[in-house]
Amino acid sequence: MKEHDFSKYLKRNPGKLLPELEKFPHAVIVPAYDETEYLPRLLSSLSKAEIPAPIAVITVVNHPAGTGCASSLELLAKLEHTVLPPPLKLFTIYAPQLKHGVGEARKIGFDLFSRSRNCENAETSLMFSLDSDCTVHKEYFSATLNAVKEHLAGCAVIAVAHQKPLDDISAQAIETYEQYLLDYEKKLSFAGSPYAFNAIGSGFAVTVSSYIKCGGMKLKKAGEDFYFIQDAVKCTKVIKVPSPLVYPSARISERVPFGTGTAVRDIIGGTMPRAVTDDAFSELKKVLETISIPGALDSGEKFVSMLKGRAADFFVVNGFTSDWNRITGNQKFPDTNGQIRAFHLWFDALQTRRFLHYLSESETL
Repeated sequence: MKEHDFSKYLKRNPGKLLPELEKFPHAVIVPAYDETEYLPRLLSSLSKAEIPAPIAVITVVNHPAGTGCASSLELLAKLEHTVLPPPLKLFTIYAPQLKHGVGEARKIGFDLFSRSRNCENAETSLMFSLDSDCTVHKEYFSATLNAVKEHLAGCAVIAVAHQKPLDDISAQAIETYEQYLLDYEKKLSFAGSPYAFNAIGSGFAVTVSSYIKCGGMKLKKAGEDFYFIQDAVKCTKVIKVPSPLVYPSARISERVPFGTGTAVRDIIGGTMPRAVTDDAFSELKKVLETISIPGALDSGEKFVSMLKGRAADFFVVNGFTSDWNRITGNQKFPDTNGQIRAFHLWFDALQTRRFLHYLSESETL
């Protein structure tokens, strides 16, 4: 990683520096909001995992702006007496009155550890993203570190399997939601999308250098994981760790407008996740095959003319023609592969989802 890029990010994102973190090559970042029940379970789970190198466990105890701090102070007091077995070490950061939810809490932890690195070890230092209500497999650290090293990756999306609730209704709801996520990812992969990842905040790890290349964690109250993985695909190599190594809670939640907790609540209430038709995925596959045709991306008009029906309408409605002509006017692509890479910067995970929903709204493609 270039020293200029590393220093530039840190200057734009100043904050607290903990010199003791320099002793730890890797870190786990755990936002904790009102988690006196769940967090001890996670810490116990981490302490039982195979730990191949010293790892800092950075817990960001937080609460939103305008809410009371009693539960946070209770958790802080409890963590003061918590000691993890070496080579793990617990670091607790208090972040009250946050305005941007869990995305801001994650960013505080990721940035804190990033400031303990330099441009050389940033390439190999891995930051694991977890949530307080999770537990992990004993190979959580070792399998992820090995996969990243083996594939020379900058980011790993780790498969998750939600904890099964005791009541049948909730258990059926989380099973339905998990199947929905798996089907969506599988069909994206079938279509050839480079964004065929299910982004869950407790299910990824990223090197410090790739984190900085991505511009850091986004300040969002929800969906920060989705947008971060989307950016990671654009700027580094992202791999999958296919065996579930993280077990998030399937609890119902009102904290964020979407996500697992909200989906479980909605399914129990009779509202299923937004449907995407098989025809929509088939059209996506055709679009992604079209961009590989030599000359297809020479102009926005030419590309759109090669599509049909609602697929073509989507690109027209969303301004692809003018955007693409501006992109190609500002940059010369030496080959089709360069054009394809640029296309995927525009037609990213969010645009792909919008495309699928747009086509699924019509019975006639």
